[in-house]
Amino acid sequence: MLWQVKPLLLRTLLASCCCSLATGWLIGIWGGITAMPSFAATILSHTSTSNRSSNRRDPALSPSSYYCMYNDQILSLTGSIIYLSALPALALAARMTHKHGRKPTMWGIAVLLVVGAALGAAADNLAAVFASRALMGMAMGCSFQAPTMLLCEVLPRQSRGMGMYCYNIALSLGFLLAGLANSLLHDPAWGWRVSVALLGAPGVLLAALLPSISESPQVLLQHGKEDAAAQLLERIRPAGSDTSGELLQMRAAAARAASAGKTAQRLRSLVTHHKPEVVASMLWPLVLMLTGLNVLSTWTPNLLMALGAGSAFALRSNTVMMAVGLAAALLGGFLRFVIVLH
Repeated sequence: MLWQVKPLLLRTLLASCCCSLATGWLIGIWGGITAMPSFAATILSHTSTSNRSSNRRDPALSPSSYYCMYNDQILSLTGSIIYLSALPALALAARMTHKHGRKPTMWGIAVLLVVGAALGAAADNLAAVFASRALMGMAMGCSFQAPTMLLCEVLPRQSRGMGMYCYNIALSLGFLLAGLANSLLHDPAWGWRVSVALLGAPGVLLAALLPSISESPQVLLQHGKEDAAAQLLERIRPAGSDTSGELLQMRAAAARAASAGKTAQRLRSLVTHHKPEVVASMLWPLVLMLTGLNVLSTWTPNLLMALGAGSAFALRSNTVMMAVGLAAALLGGFLRFVIVLH
């Protein structure tokens, strides 16, 4: 089980979870800070409704005015830029992880998180917020690639499911931390800046952990370092384990990757050898988006304010919802664990 793995693997798990935590925090923070009066006064002063952050509903405003309280295309683009920048970053990360390995990409994630958080915390206009979120969106795109690959390649087969469960729990924890930060920092004029700056904390922790973790043995094999890969497998597997079979599988995978050639050929090889996994990996995010969960995880405070709630109440309600989501994720993992044991 996960608690039986070696400290090196636990550090790798923690580094991967830092990326997941930052992703959840980044997605969850935007709707909260746009509901903060101080952020609205500093950054959103050009939008159409001047009292959008009031804690009480203004009876002079019609319901449609509240619904359109953020009727600004640039602001909408700023909310969506993390996804628009994450997509090309994901494609770039795929090439980078294949050519240079998982750790260099994770170094890039740490740098993007720290720089993006610093830029966002110091922002005094929408353009700076736009640039900050673009950088952190690139970090999010890379986080969907390198950390999960490294985690699955270094953990023993029987611990990979639990490792990915921890990765997903960190994502839910990021949503909750974003809600807590926004709720607690709602009143001070500098509160939203601190909330954004805290996004750099996972990047700093990731940068501190990366020197103490190893590259994937799969990457070492792809670069022709068979002896180093064999030695690394001996280090990260339980004492007395026979790693020869796993090493042979890795050699076969490295040979397929080397012979695949161009991107189109690699895609054909992937579909040929892993068709069920490819179909499932495409259907899962599609179904998730169709549930509306992505919208709720970002825009819950704004939706509540559009219904007439005050900003403080909307932020507290969002925090409660994120806490329930984390509790449900923990409960689901516990039930799966019980079912597997029995």
